[in-house]
Amino acid sequence: MARAEDTAIQLIGRIGQSVRSQETASDKFDRSLLKHFTHWQRFLGREVTELQLPTSTRGGLVTLDLKVVENAKLLSAQTPSPRQVRIVGKMDMVRHSTRSFGLVLTGGEEVRGVLQEGDPDLLRAYFGKEITVFGKAVYRPSGSLLRVDAQEILDTTEGRAAFSVVPQAFIKAEKVERRVQGGKSGVVAFFGTWPGEETDEELLAALGELRN
Repeated sequence: MARAEDTAIQLIGRIGQSVRSQETASDKFDRSLLKHFTHWQRFLGREVTELQLPTSTRGGLVTLDLKVVENAKLLSAQTPSPRQVRIVGKMDMVRHSTRSFGLVLTGGEEVRGVLQEGDPDLLRAYFGKEITVFGKAVYRPSGSLLRVDAQEILDTTEGRAAFSVVPQAFIKAEKVERRVQGGKSGVVAFFGTWPGEETDEELLAALGELRN
């Protein structure tokens, strides 16, 4: 995502552009970064209504305003919670400067990971080898896997068949709104009542006509 000539402002601009467009499958942000965008609500809409930020050195601007803040809230709410996982695969890519790596699974899928703690030279030592990664799976708003924050790496493939798969997100079931029913609400309110405006006499007369 980042290029050597990019500035921090340009990176923020490109991330803001993805948030503004509600790109649910974007690689540019996670839930933590989205929450930083929601904090901008404190000053946007008051003295400052919007900011114009560059997205690259070649031109292009993005508007950061309350729409971006609201989109960040929506995307954050859509994003599944991280969960602890175990993944078995082959270390196929290592980037020492960012402590990142690529793990190729049995089915050919590649999972991206970031070593959270420890010496990044550990990644180089495991390059090209079958390993087991323990860590936290981080997801996109779309529900697809963004990356794995690796907490421990072991040179073992125990349980490969079961754990050499992309870990799926736990999707929360939608809550059903429940309201307490009282004597004048809910089903109770219908008992002993007639939804029309007819009197009892008019209703009995109509029933009599149906019998004839």
